[in-house]
Amino acid sequence: MFNSRDIPYTDEKKAAIIRCIQYGVGDGIIEATAGYVTDNGRIGTIWDLINKELFNKLIILDCMVGKTKRGANWKIMSVFDVKSGYICHVVREERLKSLFSSWKRGNEIYHYLRCSSYIFNNGQKPKFEQGTIFDSNPSEFEINNITKTTDQIINDLKINESDVKGHFIVPFKHKGGIFKVRAIGLNEKMEIIADECWNHLINVNDSISVELASDYSDAANNPSRNLELTDKALRRTKRDLITDTPTEEKNNIS
Repeated sequence: MFNSRDIPYTDEKKAAIIRCIQYGVGDGIIEATAGYVTDNGRIGTIWDLINKELFNKLIILDCMVGKTKRGANWKIMSVFDVKSGYICHVVREERLKSLFSSWKRGNEIYHYLRCSSYIFNNGQKPKFEQGTIFDSNPSEFEINNITKTTDQIINDLKINESDVKGHFIVPFKHKGGIFKVRAIGLNEKMEIIADECWNHLINVNDSISVELASDYSDAANNPSRNLELTDKALRRTKRDLITDTPTEEKNNIS
């Protein structure tokens, strides 16, 4: 259960997850595609790099990391923190936004993020009043399909369902030098039950500007709401905020 501490991972583990993402969207993809004339497989390569880092870095921090096949040619990584009992999944902010739109239309209802939220965070109250996407009483057929997805994740993590205390998502956004990362928990209705900005844990350098999240009260309908702190302002005062209206990017599977 989420309680007084929204996301019960230690700062060390949160920072490790962020470094894995940073490597995939930064030095890793630059090194991997050096000399490429085209970049048709760039998204897949970025995820391969992030997933490799998650496996190598989190497994030494008392975490279990499992690889699960989703679709014909896609695999996801699930991280389970043994101490807290929480599973987390990393996803692009743009992809999460597209999923909310899809769910509202009744599509992608067996996506692993929806299934994990339904099974592991079922019955938890939202942090604030918000619109619901799913009925809390799905059909038996739907529940069976949801359970199949989470059973696969649990089996790949080599844990028992009784070990799992909750689930959260780590959405991130990157474009050139911009990088934003947060963590949210969703219940079975896709209502936000926990949210936390992780930007203060980013290792900022001259090539990165951090977007500071301010108020996620509308995040269920607009996950990209944020404020941006430019690196110029970061170097000067680390306080000057400007509003950022992100450009919609093409959705890719994640």
